[in-house]
Amino acid sequence: MAAALGLQASADITRRSDATTERYRVSQLPDFDQLRTATGNIPGLGSNGAFHCVPTATADILAYIAAHVAGGIGSVPIETWSDYDQAEYVAANTLIDTVGIVLGTNIGQNGTRGADNWVGLRFYLPGDAFTVLRFGRSAGNSNGLTAQTTVRSLTSALVEQPLGQACISWMQPSGVAGSWNAVGGHCFAINEAIWNKVTGAAELDIRDPADSARIDPTESTSAQSTFTTAIYAVQDATYQTVGFGAITGGRMIGLEAGGAQSVLTSATIVYPLTVYTTDLTGSVPYLVRPLRFEFDAPAMSRAIGGALSAAATDVSFDFVSQRVYMVAGGATNAQCVWLDGTSSAATAVPTSGAIPKRVATGRFGEVFVLATSGALLRIPTVGTGTTYSRTLPAVPDAICYDDAKDVLYGYVASTRTLLTIPRLEGDAVTQQSAPSTVTAAGEISIATNPADGTVWVAGSTTSGKLFGLTPGSGGSVASVEVISNSAVQSPRSLRVLADGRLVFSSGTVLRVLKESGTAGTWSTDPASRLWNVATGAQFDLSRDRTDVDAASPLNSLILAKLPTNVPVTAPPCDADLNLDGKVDGADLATILANWGHDGIGDFNQDDVVDGNDLGVLLANWGNCP
Repeated sequence: MAAALGLQASADITRRSDATTERYRVSQLPDFDQLRTATGNIPGLGSNGAFHCVPTATADILAYIAAHVAGGIGSVPIETWSDYDQAEYVAANTLIDTVGIVLGTNIGQNGTRGADNWVGLRFYLPGDAFTVLRFGRSAGNSNGLTAQTTVRSLTSALVEQPLGQACISWMQPSGVAGSWNAVGGHCFAINEAIWNKVTGAAELDIRDPADSARIDPTESTSAQSTFTTAIYAVQDATYQTVGFGAITGGRMIGLEAGGAQSVLTSATIVYPLTVYTTDLTGSVPYLVRPLRFEFDAPAMSRAIGGALSAAATDVSFDFVSQRVYMVAGGATNAQCVWLDGTSSAATAVPTSGAIPKRVATGRFGEVFVLATSGALLRIPTVGTGTTYSRTLPAVPDAICYDDAKDVLYGYVASTRTLLTIPRLEGDAVTQQSAPSTVTAAGEISIATNPADGTVWVAGSTTSGKLFGLTPGSGGSVASVEVISNSAVQSPRSLRVLADGRLVFSSGTVLRVLKESGTAGTWSTDPASRLWNVATGAQFDLSRDRTDVDAASPLNSLILAKLPTNVPVTAPPCDADLNLDGKVDGADLATILANWGHDGIGDFNQDDVVDGNDLGVLLANWGNCP
């Protein structure tokens, strides 16, 4: 395995990591306008699209995915989105309008709430095919996002084929020295991102919904919102605001209007659902991606590290640090380690002498390690920080994290006891008993469904059954649901998808159960992309998560559109296909390798790499500006 990520390119998404920079680019990403006025038989948007930045940026991403995944996605039109004719304009208009309805965009007054800006992506994208992540924290501050976090979430070696949407807040001087008002915000899709590891400088190239004056398709195509402005320099800054507290985030230099400045407050990353697992021996960490994009290689699995010292017994993926955590070894010699896909060697997690048994990750950049002694460690996954420890009243067989309540659950099979473990050590652990109908035994795995609070329990020697526990307020669980299904054979690593489906390993493959039309009636789901996917016995799934506090003011921030004033700082260098800072023979080789068919290097998006594209490359030969 290579010692560094190097160049990764498939579909139209290219990423490059070296000693000094992290680079990301997605080609052929649509750039729809939000400003649309009805003209004759050509439809427009409510309030002429003045409040539709979030639906438009979301439509950019949905349209790209539909055009690059076999069979498309649901009701999203499959178009090239390059002709800008009336049919495409109308199709895009319908998509933006519908996404706005899904998001609850208020077209008469303001725009879209910050808490809702990822709802449209989740609504359209199948839960067993895509993961939607929302980032909104920097340096422990829940209000704001650094430039580094935004870029690195797109260049991670463990996140393949990502697409990004970012939102900024407008900072207006409040009239009091050193104080600012957060006066709404704006959202856009990310076309290119660069982060300099040495200087910390970052740049973003965006698909801006409001960067064009084109109102309807009868206007000149030269006014169409094909991206021609440049990359914005991004510099981290802290703003003391009225009502929002301190907002620390990447200020996009030049993206301003009057006295208002723009600061990154959240980013939403979409990528194909990924299985983090091992080979069949259990010792070599692997990444498996069931969904293929256009131009992907046939094999969708690859090693993400060298062999561990022993077989893995538990796996958890931390989306904040972009690391996979694994417990490997037996009851007397186990270690907890992490991998980020850039090195063959795993890094040990300091556990203060405790022997790890299970591992789970939270949503605020923390990993929880359960020791065989019953100690539960809370360890930061990014930066430096204190490791906290508490001793549980009983030693669970398994643990899991509930994003909705920010608690952990533990289950003790021998006493059928469900433990509710608050995230912070100062809060008391509660215990509840499950009835004798819960017979899970063997290797226990548990998972929670944040949508309804159910804690699902599986036992590797209890075939044919899964058990759903609803925590109560007294000494016993409130209710138990028992699933009886013959597909449940030696279940391990039970997980819950965003849409409530249950996934577990059975032998060397994954199995999926879904709730049928009648509540409480479950059946197998062989149509799922995860069904029959080969994995090791232990795995974790990428899943929808956010690191924004539920009470954060960012959730109530209203996102509408960009005021006019878009200066440029550096021209884009699209002909640099491998992102090495120059257009040279390596890029020419890519053009020639794709000659005569669609692929990377199709600059004019006419679905064929030919002389027109070669001309663009030659015209930009040499170092990028």
